[in-house]
Amino acid sequence: MESTNRLDAVEHRTHYLSWFQRFSYSVGHVFNDLCAAFWFTYLLIFMRKVNGFGEKTAGELMLVGQVADGLATPFIGLECDKNFTWWICRYGKRKTWHLLGTICVLFSFPFIFNLCWGCHNSTEGAQVVYYSAFIIIFQFGWASVQISHLSLIPDLTPISSERIELNAFRYAFTVFSNIAVFIMMWMALDTSTGSEQISIHDAPTFKIVSFIILALGSLFSGIFHVGTKEKPNIHYEEEDDQHFNNGIDNEGCERDSDSGQIPNCPQSPGGYSENELVCTKGSNGEASHLRWKDWFFVSQFYFVGILYMGTRLTINLTQVYVPQYLQETLNMSKVSFRSLSLFCLMNYSAVCFTFQLIVFLFTNTFLLLLSNRKVSPTFRW
Repeated sequence: MESTNRLDAVEHRTHYLSWFQRFSYSVGHVFNDLCAAFWFTYLLIFMRKVNGFGEKTAGELMLVGQVADGLATPFIGLECDKNFTWWICRYGKRKTWHLLGTICVLFSFPFIFNLCWGCHNSTEGAQVVYYSAFIIIFQFGWASVQISHLSLIPDLTPISSERIELNAFRYAFTVFSNIAVFIMMWMALDTSTGSEQISIHDAPTFKIVSFIILALGSLFSGIFHVGTKEKPNIHYEEEDDQHFNNGIDNEGCERDSDSGQIPNCPQSPGGYSENELVCTKGSNGEASHLRWKDWFFVSQFYFVGILYMGTRLTINLTQVYVPQYLQETLNMSKVSFRSLSLFCLMNYSAVCFTFQLIVFLFTNTFLLLLSNRKVSPTFRW
C-alpha cells in the first residue's frame, strides 16, 4: 500500500525541484554563455583591429581555442563520471568539475581580451604564445563547465517534463547572455573615443566589457553553487551497477526477470528507474550501462550528433564572420556596426524563443498523453 502511494505521488508530481533550485540551475551556464558570445563575436576583431595581428595569426588563435575545446570535451566527459576519493569530490563530482572550470575561466578570460601585459611591444610570435596559453586554459575551463552542467540534469530530477524544462530554461539564459554581450558592446562602443573604425583606441572598451562579464558570470555561478544540490555519493556508480545487475534498483524495487523492467517502482514515473536510462545486455544476459565506446554502435548517436553539429556550425559561423564582414568588407563605422549586430541578434533570439516555446509545449503535451495512456516511451534521458 505504501509503495502504491509513493508511485501515485511521483506520477502526479510536475516538479521535483523548488522554483529556486530550478532557477539556480538555469543560471549555472550563464558565465560560459557570456564568454562564448564575446569569444566568437569579437575575438577576430580584437586581434585584428586592436592588437594589429594579421589575418593568419588571428585565425590561428581562434583555431587553437577550438582544437583545445575539441580535445578537452571528451576527456572531461569521461572524467566527469568517475568517482574520485579526493576530499573535494565530496562536494559533488559534477559540481566539482563545474567549480574547477569556473576558476579556470575566471583567471584566463581577462587576459585574452586585453593587450599583452608587459609584452605589447614584443614580436607577434611571442604574443601568440602568450595568448595561446590563456586560450587553452580558458577552453579547458569552458568545457568543464559545459559538460558538468548539462550532465547534471538527470541527477537532479527523475521527472522527464522537468528535465525538459530545465534544458529550456538553460537555453533561455543562453539567449539572454548573447543579447547582454551585444548590449554591453553597444553601450561601450558608443561612449568610446578614437577613430570611426574599431582600433587600438578601443582596447579599454574590450577590457571593461571583459571584466563586466567576469563580474556577472561570477554572480550567476555563485547562485548556481548555492542553490543547486548534488548528492555527494562517492561510490554511486559502482553501487548502482551492482544493484542493477542483481535485479534490484537503488530504491529496493524488484526487477522483472523476463522484461528487465521495474514495474511500479516509486522512484520515477512510468515504472522506470534511473538505472534504466542508458543500458544494454551483455553476453551473460545481465543488463549493464553502456560504455563510452558502445555509443559508436548506436545509430541515434550519429543522427543527433550531425544535427547538433550542423546547428552549432551555422550559429558559430554567423557569430564569427558577420562582424568581420561588417568591419572588413563594408567598412562600417562603430555606431553602424553595433546597431546592425544587435538588430541581427534580436531577430535571431525572437525566432529561437518562438521555436523553443513550440517544442516545449509540444513535448509536454506528448508526455501528458503518454502518462494518461500508460505508454512507455522508447527514448529517454
